[in-house]
Amino acid sequence: MSPNSALLLVLGIVLVFALVGVLMRRRANRRRRASPAAPDTAQLLGLSELGSTATLVQFSTQFCSRCPGMRRALEELTGRFQHVVLHEVDLTEDLATAKALNILQTPTVLVLDSAGNLAARYAGATDPRALEAELIALRDRQL
Repeated sequence: MSPNSALLLVLGIVLVFALVGVLMRRRANRRRRASPAAPDTAQLLGLSELGSTATLVQFSTQFCSRCPGMRRALEELTGRFQHVVLHEVDLTEDLATAKALNILQTPTVLVLDSAGNLAARYAGATDPRALEAELIALRDRQL
C-alpha cells in the first residue's frame, strides 16, 4: 500500500469516528418524551415518596464518573423548588431495573409527574437548566 493510500485510509477512519462521536454527543443530552404506553414508573421502582409537583430519579452506578456531579446539580435544583423530591437508584447490582426501563447509560434522569408517571427522560450528564424548565412546566400545569 502506498503512503498516500494509507494516509487517506487513516483520515477516513478518523472522520468516521469523529462523526459517530458527534452523533452520540447530540443524542446524549436530548430530552425524550414518555410514550403513552409507558409503565407506571414510580410503582416499578417502588418509590415510597413522590413530590406533589414532580419527582426526579437519577440512575447511576458505582463506576460512573459524571454521576456525583449530576447528583449535586439535582440536589441544588430540588432545593430551589417546593414539592420536588429526588431519588437516586444505583444500577450496579440492579440490572433488572435497567433492563425494564431501558437505561443504557448513566447518569440517566427521569422526571416523574405528581402521579408518578414518566414526564421526560434525559440520558447522560444533562444541563440543569433543561431540567429546571421541565419542573417549571410541571408546576405550571398544576396551577
